[in-house]
Amino acid sequence: MGISQIYLLAFISVLSLARAQTATTVTPQQTTESVTSTTTSTSPLMTPQQTTESVTSTTTSTSPLMTPQQTTESVTSTTTSTTPLSPLWQTPETFYPFGSAAGDTQTLVNGTENFTPVNLSSPFQYFGRQYHLIYVNNNGLLSFTREIPEMNPFPFPYGGEDLIAPLWTELDDYGLGAYYYQEYTSGHVLTRATQDINSYYPGLSFTATWVFVATWDFVNTWDTNVFSNHSAPSISVQVVLISDGSRSFILMNYGDVNVIGFPVEAGYDTISSTHYFVIPGSTDGNFIPNLKYSTNVNVQGRWAFSANQGIIQFTENFYPVGLTAGDYQMFVFAAESVVEFRLYRPFLYFGRSYNQIYVNNNGLLSFSRPIAEMEPLHFSYGNEDLIAPLWTDLDDFGFGIVYYQEYTSGHVLTRATEDINSYYPGLSFQASWVFVATWDFVQTYDENVFYQHAAPIISFQVVLISDGSHSFILMNYGDIAVFGAQAEAGYGTIGSTHYFVIPGSNDLNLVPNLKNTTNVHIPGRWAFMAYTENVVGLQMKVTSYLDLIDTGNLAVVLEQIKNELVNRGLSSDVQISARRVKKTP
Repeated sequence: MGISQIYLLAFISVLSLARAQTATTVTPQQTTESVTSTTTSTSPLMTPQQTTESVTSTTTSTSPLMTPQQTTESVTSTTTSTTPLSPLWQTPETFYPFGSAAGDTQTLVNGTENFTPVNLSSPFQYFGRQYHLIYVNNNGLLSFTREIPEMNPFPFPYGGEDLIAPLWTELDDYGLGAYYYQEYTSGHVLTRATQDINSYYPGLSFTATWVFVATWDFVNTWDTNVFSNHSAPSISVQVVLISDGSRSFILMNYGDVNVIGFPVEAGYDTISSTHYFVIPGSTDGNFIPNLKYSTNVNVQGRWAFSANQGIIQFTENFYPVGLTAGDYQMFVFAAESVVEFRLYRPFLYFGRSYNQIYVNNNGLLSFSRPIAEMEPLHFSYGNEDLIAPLWTDLDDFGFGIVYYQEYTSGHVLTRATEDINSYYPGLSFQASWVFVATWDFVQTYDENVFYQHAAPIISFQVVLISDGSHSFILMNYGDIAVFGAQAEAGYGTIGSTHYFVIPGSNDLNLVPNLKNTTNVHIPGRWAFMAYTENVVGLQMKVTSYLDLIDTGNLAVVLEQIKNELVNRGLSSDVQISARRVKKTP
């Protein structure tokens, strides 16, 4: 599996001092003379209200064999040659080859902030944007437009730029370490990458033509011998970028990842956060040791992501969805995934206020915890608040994307206002907040088939709507293929004070009919009130008690009652009959 070898690092004598402020760059089989020049630059503005400060950079020029334009922050950089020694520790099998034995360029980090701009021989396509340069930063981050060696992670979704972060944290303050990188355009690494992508995305007929591997290896020590032996707690992570020239993928590999006391984050983000993902638990410094056991491709310590974009058409009853709508996306392929979304404004759900929503891969919204792995529980179980447009094992159905977005202004709020006032006339409702989540799954692992919807499909959507005090739920259904797993659609609450199951949604044979069912006279749409003021008022005029008990008049009254109940979420198939009409004084 390409087990890498790490050799004892030969440092200049000043490195024997604790935390000597020196960084060393080594290209295999290279000996150079260092020429040091010092420049001063100002770091660019990153986030609102952030104060810029001058940063003194030291640029070390080397012989032509060195990677061009390498810069380290606030340090003097010294280049030396190394003499390979016997390997002193074994890397995880999930890692691609790295280190001196693999021919990597490496930068030694000893309490300093470093970055290296790497000019690529072939451009890398990242969610529709093309890059010819990658910045490898010392802090477990790849960036494309500028170096970011000194900053703590920006919580995704950040949206300011394209970023790939296998583990973004203050690695230079953790201990002695090195980062390694290499670009491949031929050889066994491309063969391995091809096999991996075709394994995780069957049916693509993918052939890798370009691979970029970057590895960060740090040990909680300032002793070079301890570092070489890995005889102290360590952090080892790797990112692999893979492309065939038009399609791109990302692998993130994790070895030992020790607890760390600094802010931390693993995942990726894009400009405007049209695509982003945070690996669950990766923002908790106490949880990150579990990264070596976590996965979304059934390979412990590995996460795989598609970095491509596509265009999919949805049914007319759906609210805007996808890249053109500016949605965030969560890719799902044979794995259980969840995103915790922090809301700009709280959502009131039957009297309880929530500031976050868990978007689960299995067609479920939850509020108090992620529930990505469970089969549906009947909504009368009453342990927590849940909204499920279609709760089932979608990750076993095929390749899918979950889209989601929060709105506080714009045409989506206008549409939501019109819909609610249409279904609940007389409210004078004005939407001030909308959250839309859409699940789109295709029974395939071929990405081209997925984007063309050229196989059986399961597509549905939930829309949460609020004016700050009154909340509503819309559930929209497109094509729903027959699927062999248990399913259920509806909602539930704590104590089951309010719950509803859409008729037929827990019958596998009837699930495809969801796109034809409704309680608001729009096929494929269900609407529900999500607040506690559910008293139904009905006003009518009769001239006498005898008029009321007349069979024809009574039928009209019952039909009006039914319409009011249906407007509040009851199935349109409900049948209402009068057992007795009693006259009271």
